[in-house]
Amino acid sequence: MEDLGISAYKKAIDKALDSATVLVAIGTSRPHLDSEWVRYEWDSFYNDILTGIKPNGSVFTYIDGMTTMELPRALRQTQTFVHSEAELKRLCNYINKALQLARAS
Repeated sequence: MEDLGISAYKKAIDKALDSATVLVAIGTSRPHLDSEWVRYEWDSFYNDILTGIKPNGSVFTYIDGMTTMELPRALRQTQTFVHSEAELKRLCNYINKALQLARAS
């Protein structure tokens, strides 16, 4: 952010969010997921899904050191994976399926 400046950083985030069909929110604590820029990213993407801008968009959460109930309310409604090798493989499978569905639409 320091090199880009806030407006350029926000523009870069928006460009990435506009082109993405899958977002994975990775968290180790509620404060981290609620931090200004992280929340801006997942909340903007989730709102695009809810409003129909991204009808084939998917949000997943991958957590470590916290429970699903500690997630911000909107993220509690997503498919959540708790850190482990097996769960990471499951997350990859979910991402692949979500990308295939988005491409087929």
